[in-house]
Amino acid sequence: MLDEIRHVEETSRVQTAVQQRQQGQWTTWEQALQRSLSWNDIWHMVPLRVSFIIRAVYDQLPTGDNLACWNVEQGVKCTLCGGTQTLSHVLSGCKEALGSGRYTWRHNQVLGRLVEAVECARSKAMTREDKAAAKASGFESSILQNATDWKISADLPNMRIYPDVIKKSNVRPDMVLVSEKSKTVVVIELTVPFESNMGESHEFKLAKYEELMADLHKSGHKTQMVAAEDGARGLVGATAYSLLKRLGHASKE
Repeated sequence: MLDEIRHVEETSRVQTAVQQRQQGQWTTWEQALQRSLSWNDIWHMVPLRVSFIIRAVYDQLPTGDNLACWNVEQGVKCTLCGGTQTLSHVLSGCKEALGSGRYTWRHNQVLGRLVEAVECARSKAMTREDKAAAKASGFESSILQNATDWKISADLPNMRIYPDVIKKSNVRPDMVLVSEKSKTVVVIELTVPFESNMGESHEFKLAKYEELMADLHKSGHKTQMVAAEDGARGLVGATAYSLLKRLGHASKE
């Protein structure tokens, strides 16, 4: 009965949100996973962070366009570039913020956590004979489990030692995993776009590395290309979740 009531209320909430031009934008984020905040999460969060997350999702932060809409203040521009100050512009579209490394800093924080997840998966990578033990311990099937000599390169300080097969190209992926024994290359590319642009960013990244993957394949390498997105407001893309599953992390992890 409780489940049925929750379903009815959630359906009503979504129907109302779809009709709202601004606050209902989240209903179009098909590539972003819903973020559930439990009372335990909220209790342990800094109050201002909870406030920011909720108001960012519903585009209720005091950006220049909102202040004008609310008749609070007119003509508020981006303090960095002078452009129209929308939430999308502040979090992912300001060229000055991009040039000064603000978006890069945020991107690298997420990439650092992703590298930790890959390192964990690599340490768990096992041979074929260990599959039964891996399953018993809750370790899922992993794209890394058929080799034990994986080397990781990433576009982070002290990790930019890319293998020769990548150096020959004109691109530098966010992360590259190479196994010489199995002659396998896994390319991982991370993007932190505005949530409404996740699908477009995903297709752009796949197209960007299409030539590299073709060259690797011609040279006799087995290849895998994974593009993952993590939203600028902190909503994880389904592609990032899928990547963690493919690395062998259990659903709970």
